[in-house]
Amino acid sequence: MAISKDSGGRLPSETSPIGRFFIRNAKAVVVVVAVLTILFAIAATRVELQTPTIDLFPKDHPYVETYVEYEDIFGGANVIVLTLEVKEGDVFQTDTLEKLRTITKSLELLPAVNNYSVLSLAQRKIKITTVDEIEGFKSDPVMWPDVPQTSEELEELRRKIYAHGQYRGTLISGDDKSLMILAGFFEKGLRSASDPLRDVLVDMARDDEGNYDPEEVQKNIEIMENVASEQVWSLDDTLFQAIQKIAKNAEDDNHIVRMIGRPILLGYISEGFPQLAKIFFLTIIAILISLVMYFRSFRGVLIPMTTAFGSAIWGVGFLGILSYLAEVQGIDPIGLGGYHFNPLVIVVPFIISARALSHSVQLIERYDEEYKHYNDRQEAAIATFGGLSKPGILSIVTDAAGVFMVAITPIPLMQKLAVMGGFWIMSIVVTDMILNPVMLSILPPPKDTKHAAGILNKILSAMTRASTERHQKAIIAVTVVIFALGIYFARNLVIGDVHPGTPMLWPSHQYNQDTAAIGERFGKTEILSVVVEGAERDAIKHPKILMTMEKFQRDMEAMPEVSSTSSIADLLPGLVRIMHSSHPFWELIPENLRDSGFYLGMLIQGSEPGDLDRFLDRKIQNANISIYLKDHKGTTLRAVIAEARKFIEENPIDDPDNPGTPLAKMRLAGNLGGLLAAVNETIVASELKVTILAFAFVFVLCALTYKSVWAGIYFLIPITISNYLTYALMGAVGIGLDVNALPVVALGVGLGVDYGLYVVGRIEESYAVHHDLKKATSEAMLTAGRAVFFTAATMVVGIIFWAFSFLRFQAEMGMLLAFWMVISMLGGLILLPTLVVTFKPKFVTHRVDTERAAKA
Repeated sequence: MAISKDSGGRLPSETSPIGRFFIRNAKAVVVVVAVLTILFAIAATRVELQTPTIDLFPKDHPYVETYVEYEDIFGGANVIVLTLEVKEGDVFQTDTLEKLRTITKSLELLPAVNNYSVLSLAQRKIKITTVDEIEGFKSDPVMWPDVPQTSEELEELRRKIYAHGQYRGTLISGDDKSLMILAGFFEKGLRSASDPLRDVLVDMARDDEGNYDPEEVQKNIEIMENVASEQVWSLDDTLFQAIQKIAKNAEDDNHIVRMIGRPILLGYISEGFPQLAKIFFLTIIAILISLVMYFRSFRGVLIPMTTAFGSAIWGVGFLGILSYLAEVQGIDPIGLGGYHFNPLVIVVPFIISARALSHSVQLIERYDEEYKHYNDRQEAAIATFGGLSKPGILSIVTDAAGVFMVAITPIPLMQKLAVMGGFWIMSIVVTDMILNPVMLSILPPPKDTKHAAGILNKILSAMTRASTERHQKAIIAVTVVIFALGIYFARNLVIGDVHPGTPMLWPSHQYNQDTAAIGERFGKTEILSVVVEGAERDAIKHPKILMTMEKFQRDMEAMPEVSSTSSIADLLPGLVRIMHSSHPFWELIPENLRDSGFYLGMLIQGSEPGDLDRFLDRKIQNANISIYLKDHKGTTLRAVIAEARKFIEENPIDDPDNPGTPLAKMRLAGNLGGLLAAVNETIVASELKVTILAFAFVFVLCALTYKSVWAGIYFLIPITISNYLTYALMGAVGIGLDVNALPVVALGVGLGVDYGLYVVGRIEESYAVHHDLKKATSEAMLTAGRAVFFTAATMVVGIIFWAFSFLRFQAEMGMLLAFWMVISMLGGLILLPTLVVTFKPKFVTHRVDTERAAKA
């Protein structure tokens, strides 16, 4: 049906039968949406805040498979590092060593601790091996069971540690000013950093199906309450709070305790959640004030906020439904399991809610315009639905596609976020595109459709003149130059962490300060392990395996990124030397199986249960090599992994007597360093796929909707530019592309096309009336363009508060999001109108062209 000029450029309501159906049944629609929202809200109560380690890493990656297989044997990623530093003197003081023993014992008693992974000089398993002419071979604890009391005993301890240097630089710093304690914790006891230790005991008792014996758990709780009564912590503390109390109890005027490790990091983040709540509250208040100032009406605030919160309830509620199906009904339709909300990705839900609010502002802006024309609430609502259904639904679907594409990244957190986020965005079709016109048709009509847009209209008019009158070539030329610069500087983008410490927190945060201090004294803040997997029982006794391990360690230690390594192969040369009158010539690994097996057996027999668990399994079939890294930057992990791969390829562990028969193989890579390396490799492999698929989806959907390949190309231009400019910004300010940033970047694809869809959609509609692209562009800029500018500006104003977050990640993502919004807004308000006016694409002018052809 052709549109006459008398219609004012608005589609008659009859051309939107779906919109008419919704508006004519407005009350029923409200009831249905309200009931569904209540059901989703009930389901949302099932969603728990959890930060499981394994969710952050690609489950099918070979490094992660190695980690999962050997986590319970050689330790996992949940390792904490505590150091006890002295300000005056050195650590060879009775008071200092007493504090070390107290800290060690307190850590050993914590729920979920893996006692075999606790290491400090105060433990029985930290030994020095000697041979006495009378007593023969013996292996004595360095400092157990008693702490040296006299100056003579302290000097003897110093002498032993100096004479047997294996613990200097590892458990005692090279300058004798700091002592290190390491402790690992079982994953299933650390579901949430906010859980009290009482709940941790319950989690530890659960089987694979989540069941536990209440009576047995109650007995354990009573036992642990008795234990805790003599400690500085209680079962009502979280793990982080308990460790903090242990550390604080040891501190005084001459002693400082520093703490790092994943459980510590999660504890700091959990502790700061109240501040995050305040920041999001201030953000919402800023948005509310902006809505009030712009619309000057109750409905102008009510409807956008209803849309934002309603879609949030649907999104989280959908996650709750998946949780119910998986945990209660045993049905997991997606196959990911563990449907919970990870607070580390809190930025993404905010972005989605912001998109919902943006769509709502477009609808209200259009409704006010339609009401001014029709002077009838229902007809205005129907016309609003008809006019915005195409660009609105198209932009929502492209938004959702960007999020759904993240699911191809084989990281459980990303996949769950993609499922929840994609559904959340699609729910905006209901809570916004359907519900908003319905609510507008029910609520009292606007008394004044003039918005607070005086200055805004002047800005938009200036943009319109630039893109329609005389600056088109200059705009296109500047865009090409900026795009070229973006491509050039995007090369500086780093996959993984850019700085030492954690990018989640600011450099001035205590965690990163402690990381720097520990790294300076010990030269290590992260562990990456390699498992030597023997072909049969007792395989590790073979000299070829032991010598290859030793060679591998020397190779890794030659790297500037590595501070030291440790394995069972370190202990044998010293033992062999001792057994040969301590002659340096014999400090080696025996070359025949009989001798190497004999000495390794002697070492095992002289140890207590658990002493060697960090090195060997009970079958002596598999061994662990720990590589201590100076940091976990992306460049560090890539360099270490590359060197390890090269060594493994060049040094197969084959039986020298049977060439081609493997004795063992070396598997990468465990501990947190291995997991982070797996994430970085996965992001490298997935990022380009996610971007290409998201771009391809936008292209295909726009091309099909407008029935023009050129439409797909036009809408790809601004998102391609904003994508590269964002990468350039990330490289310039030192933001790495990691598991936290990837979904934000993916969301940006949809964000980049949204604004353009609304503006171009309105240009197309207005051109059908005015038959003049410049006039149509001017009208589009002062209507759809005004809503685009307002929503972008409102989001940027709200995000300003993120700069004050204790989470560096949140502040950086806020900056990134604000930058992306501004670039996308400029693309939608300047670049696309310029391209349309300059090249006059047929997908914009086709209505008039068809009408003219029909008349001819």
